[in-house]
Amino acid sequence: MKKAQIFSLDLIFASTIYILILMIVIYSWETNLENINLKEQRGNLEMISRNLANLLILTEGYPSNWSNTEINSLGLALTLSQNNLNSTYKSKPMGLNKNGAWNLDTNKILSLQSLNYSYSKELLGLLREEENYYILISVWNDTNYVNAYSIGLAPYNNASAIVTNERFALLEGDYAKLSFNIWQECEGRLCI
Repeated sequence: MKKAQIFSLDLIFASTIYILILMIVIYSWETNLENINLKEQRGNLEMISRNLANLLILTEGYPSNWSNTEINSLGLALTLSQNNLNSTYKSKPMGLNKNGAWNLDTNKILSLQSLNYSYSKELLGLLREEENYYILISVWNDTNYVNAYSIGLAPYNNASAIVTNERFALLEGDYAKLSFNIWQECEGRLCI
């Protein structure tokens, strides 16, 4: 009579196959979850970039004549009192004309440019350490856009994600383009 074997060759082979399949499933699960998280992070950055570009172009900030010392909310549009309009026009779309919200205030651009970077990040709502911003305002010179103002930090070489939104405006009567960039600096960790 043969004695039963506790570890048969069949059991070892089946266990090896089971563990291999389990490892493949776990790896696939982790990879898919990571990809979903990266896409979600990128989507969030795109939404933040779009909203902040709109905020800067379409609003005058609060108070409407903010300066470097007194700011509750940033906005680069001329105040309506400077445009000789009253507050009833603030909520109405006016297009790209000299009275519209898209008319940028050079003094506000210079004030934002001179603000402490960390403070301006906080005012824009970019609270995570790895999130950074860069604003480039270019003016049309009848043939192409020429860089006029840059605000914030230009993306580093190790930037893992750069999301750009462009908006068109007027700056002192000339066509202008505001490029709002959000970028993440990732060193030694996974970012998008």
